[in-house]
Amino acid sequence: MKTIFKLKFLVGFYLSILLVLLLCVVATPLAIQHGLSMTRTFMIEEETLETVLILFIFMVFLLL
Repeated sequence: MKTIFKLKFLVGFYLSILLVLLLCVVATPLAIQHGLSMTRTFMIEEETLETVLILFIFMVFLLL
């Protein structure tokens, strides 16, 4: 019985992590819609930041 409980827990944990990652992927373009201003003179463009964040999220997904 302990094995079944552990298996159900791991499946639930994995699915919850996948749900969080899916929400991150969906929310990434919305969060950086207008670019990110680090200082008054240094600004990261929207497309560059979006690409980097989506690549990071994808790498975390692959590690899981």
